[in-house]
This record gives sequence, C-alpha cells and structure tokens, in this order.
Amino acid sequence: MSKTLISVRCVPAGPRRRRGHGGTAADIRGPAQSRAWRVLAAVPLLVCCAGALAGAQDQQPDARLGWPCTGRPDPTYFRTAEATGGQFFMFHPSEVADSGALMSAAMSHDATILRAGGKIAAGLHEFTVPVDRVESLLFSISVQCLQIAEIARPSGALLQASEPGVEYHQFEAGRIVTVAHPDPGRWQIRASGSGLFLVIVQARSALSLAAPRFVPEGLPRVGVTQVVTFHLGADVEDVQARLVTQGFVDLGVVPLRTERSDTGDQFLGEIAPPARTFRLVVTGRDSDGLPFQRVHAPLFDPIPRVH
Repeated sequence: MSKTLISVRCVPAGPRRRRGHGGTAADIRGPAQSRAWRVLAAVPLLVCCAGALAGAQDQQPDARLGWPCTGRPDPTYFRTAEATGGQFFMFHPSEVADSGALMSAAMSHDATILRAGGKIAAGLHEFTVPVDRVESLLFSISVQCLQIAEIARPSGALLQASEPGVEYHQFEAGRIVTVAHPDPGRWQIRASGSGLFLVIVQARSALSLAAPRFVPEGLPRVGVTQVVTFHLGADVEDVQARLVTQGFVDLGVVPLRTERSDTGDQFLGEIAPPARTFRLVVTGRDSDGLPFQRVHAPLFDPIPRVH
C-alpha cells in the first residue's frame, strides 16, 4: 500500500456547534440548517492533498456562514480522491485532530467492499454491503449537508455505538465507524442529505482485488474492446464481474473466463468501456461458501475515442 501523506489547510472559523460521540448510529442527524462554522478540511488518504473552501481566501468570514450546507468545496480534491481510491472527508477545524481515526483505519483495511460517490440526490439512499468472513469493517460516510446516516446489521438491527467491538466517531458531515469481527451477511447503509457524498466500506481481509490490468496495456478507451485481467488474493468460486457508475449503479456484466496456474487463478473479461467513468466490481463465494464483493476503488475515466 502507498504511504499515507496528508496535508490539511483551514481558515479561521466561528464558534463550533457542540459535537457528541454518544448515542447510536441510527438516530444521529446531521445539520440541515445553517451553522456558525465555515471551513472544510477534505482529507483524501493515500494522496497528498489539502481541503479548502473554493475561493476561501477571497471571501469574508460572514460569507461562509452555513457551512457545510452552503459551502462550495473545491471539486479538485474530490476528483483526486476518486481517481486514486483515497478518502474524502469534510472536517470542521476543531475536528481535524480526530481525523487520525480515519487515517489509521483506512491503512489497515485495504479490501474495498463498497464505494459510491458524487452528488447525492434528494431522499433516503440505501446501499447493500455483502460482508463475508472478515476481521473487521470500516464504514466511512461523508455527506456535505448530512441529514441521516444509519448502519444496519444483517439482522436488520441498527448498529449501536455502545456495542462491544464498535468504534464510533461522529462528525458534522459524516461518520467513521469500525466493527470488529462483523457478522457475515447483507449489511445496509442508509444516508440522506445534499451536496457531495462518498460512502466507502473497507475490510481487513486476505480476500482482496488486485489492481486490474487492461490489454492492450494502458488506460481504458471509450468503445475500444479491451481485455481486463485481475487476481483475487484467496480461493474463491462462482466469480462474476460487472461495471458500475461512480454512484454504484450497474452498467453491465463482464463475461469472465479463468486461466489457472500454480500462482493462482487469473480472471479475464472483454469490455468496451462506456463514455463515462466507471468502477469494476467482483462478486463470488469465498472458501467458506459465503458471498463476497470486492471493488476496485479508483474510478476509471476512459480516454475519449479519437475520430
């Protein structure tokens, strides 16, 4: 894994709204109304970036009242995080000291199970997280103007911050939660709000998706048929692949064939990349017969066709 390097840039902020760490992950609602604090610190991990309000140095403090709901985060940092598979999280300056929870957890959870981002539409959004037998899970839920953030176990019970094995961090614009030895099954994330969002679930697991390669070598090209190849770091079966949008909407199935060798199975599939960004998602069953899902975190941005 790449070395983590973080730089956070903030400007002075007004009084901070009181932030609590108790309660449950179910009933904690983010700010839908204006706030007296005014600054974003966006921290993509695994890349060297700083977060800042777009044009912040040209504005007077009073012009930034209501952040994060009325703020304009610089999209460069969000695009960089998506292109590299890094984290993007919005912190009030008084919360930056607690950002180490995300930094340390992200470095030890290198198997991505779910990643969805972009601009969140109105309404409640649900994301299904198929969890196999993993050592621990990291949930990172970042929504610019957060209203609801809930995590539900496979049983349907809402995750409680006070439960054994749960480490829970509440921020104005998101939640960072780790769960040790999670139950296998279909977990659920429910989120609502407005503005930029990035929902990531990562696992500490030997089953991971190695960076896919394209043949011919190089970046994917719009409409040009290429073979994508990848490895999985464990014994698996019933492997399938598909492409999804940045927001995790299905684009199409990638038919696969398998090449077996002494060094492990290699999976190959033909794709004609769409004229939009996409991710590769791989599903199947692990050695215990449990369903798994792994996602290549960096967002592919195909090279346009040259006419």
